[in-house]
Amino acid sequence: MTAPRTVFVTGATGYLGRALIPALLARGHRVRALARPASAHRLPAGCEPVLGDALRRETFAGAIAGCDTLVHLVGTPHPSPARAAEFRTVDLASAREAFAAATTAGVRHVVYVSVAQPAPVMHAYLAARAEAERVLGDTGIPATVLRPWYVLGPGHRWPHLLRPLYALLERLPATRDGARRLALVTLAQMVRALVAAVERPPGAGVRVVDVPAIRTATIRAAAPAAAPNLPPVEAPMSPEALKALARRWFEVMNDGALELADDLFDADYELHFPDLPPGGRGPAVIRQVVGAYRAAFPDLHFTVEEMVAEGDLLAVRWTVEGTHRGPVMGVAPTGRRARWTGMSMLRVRGDRIVEDWVQTDRLSMLQQLGVSLAGAASPTAETAAERAAYAPAAADAPAAADARAAAMP
Repeated sequence: MTAPRTVFVTGATGYLGRALIPALLARGHRVRALARPASAHRLPAGCEPVLGDALRRETFAGAIAGCDTLVHLVGTPHPSPARAAEFRTVDLASAREAFAAATTAGVRHVVYVSVAQPAPVMHAYLAARAEAERVLGDTGIPATVLRPWYVLGPGHRWPHLLRPLYALLERLPATRDGARRLALVTLAQMVRALVAAVERPPGAGVRVVDVPAIRTATIRAAAPAAAPNLPPVEAPMSPEALKALARRWFEVMNDGALELADDLFDADYELHFPDLPPGGRGPAVIRQVVGAYRAAFPDLHFTVEEMVAEGDLLAVRWTVEGTHRGPVMGVAPTGRRARWTGMSMLRVRGDRIVEDWVQTDRLSMLQQLGVSLAGAASPTAETAAERAAYAPAAADAPAAADARAAAMP
């Protein structure tokens, strides 16, 4: 577990605040909780009450001094279009006050709960939260912005009825991205993501945590109190969280935002793929391998067909397609479309992918590109130049993967 932090929480007596504060305290963090005098009795035991008004920073700014992190949770309860005016007078106004107080106090990290966007409804709510995000970005303070859509929990359970509809929308290509961006998250997932944000602040800039990332967030489990010298262990992911982590990676590959691999893959990540030389480790390996394939197929798109999770392992059956615009496996660009299948077996440690076994139907891909395989010793036969790309020492394996786009899929 990370070193204890001093955390200032606004909206401490609200739906999220009352669940988050005990979780932070249980992990050894010190919590100062802002509440109005009339609601201070609702604060969780063990926190330090700060009596003030979230809309007037002079009533609480002094208490933020010395805090490592500000978690801003103030918002209009049960938001609806009928409360549009409050989104600016409460949600946005309180965010301005809190971020200004954090800037003056020299807070090193701000965690802000915004809302999933874009969305087809609640436009006034989205606009107020988006403006608050801009205000936060202008402060220059390293920040984490969480973007849930609806948080399931006590008193917030009716959207469970929508689960079958969400499942259907996630299967349809036209609605898949929106359904995942606006998917439901549980209160436990939200608390876990908030704790993870507090304990793992970004070095700079604004880190956005969307719904898929909220659902896959994990935190390090503390060693038992009777054995304080034991090393920390990772809390295992649920099968649902494992699948969400995999979906997130396939979305990253489809978007081409490969820099996000650092958030999904362990520093010791190892890729197993036919012909790929051993030795290369870390996110750079998968980033360069997939980057090389995206160079060959710029519109590369993966579709997850099926997933099965057990323990720390996840099997994924997928289909990939794209237009051949760059060299691949020694084949010059043909302009042809190709569609082929593959399977990945992922091993997860904590909240990161640590190992990956990939098998894919490259024979089908080559045939669709018009490659004649008559008399060939192997569908993956290489030229001398291609074999040379595998020659570097283990430390240079990522560069070799970059030089030869045949490593994956």
